[in-house]
Amino acid sequence: MKNVSENFKNQLASGNRRYIKSADIILKDHTILHISNVDLWQNGMKMEDATSSESSFDIGSVIIGSLTLTLNNISEQFSEYDFTDCVASNVEIALVLQDETVESLKYGEFCLSDQKYNGSIITLEFYNNLHKFDKSYSESHLSYPASLGSIVQDACDVCGVVLQSVTFDHDDYVVTERPDSTSLTFRQVLQWVGQIS
Repeated sequence: MKNVSENFKNQLASGNRRYIKSADIILKDHTILHISNVDLWQNGMKMEDATSSESSFDIGSVIIGSLTLTLNNISEQFSEYDFTDCVASNVEIALVLQDETVESLKYGEFCLSDQKYNGSIITLEFYNNLHKFDKSYSESHLSYPASLGSIVQDACDVCGVVLQSVTFDHDDYVVTERPDSTSLTFRQVLQWVGQIS
């Protein structure tokens, strides 16, 4: 859940949809494309971010978030770029408030999962870094007993994700036995950590 001001909530409730959308697309050759509202097709930024399944409330869910950018390429300003393996960073959705100030919601980094070209439209679909945890837990060499904090840090280290917060509720709780890792992923282990903590 994103924290926003009461003013932000009131503006949404009153129907204010004066969004300012922006992102940086970092290409494989390190070129950075700064994307703003003028570069997007109508409603050209879509976020899917959940903490639970659609039909239930799940404790400890680890759901991959996605971002879709639909670029307006009518003038072919993006035709020269190769979007293969690009990353979306500094993703923001801001709202112009009644007093003309701007309040922003910042999102993390996203890796390209699919791209489509349809004449004057380029659609880029991204996943957030949670997709990196979809690898076999057998790659972990963490010895047990281990604290929840150690389990999360190990998962981040092995999967190449920077841990934003090194402490969380009950991070010192100790799991005595290593789970069977033959068909287990790091993402499932993180889900269990969330449920336990």
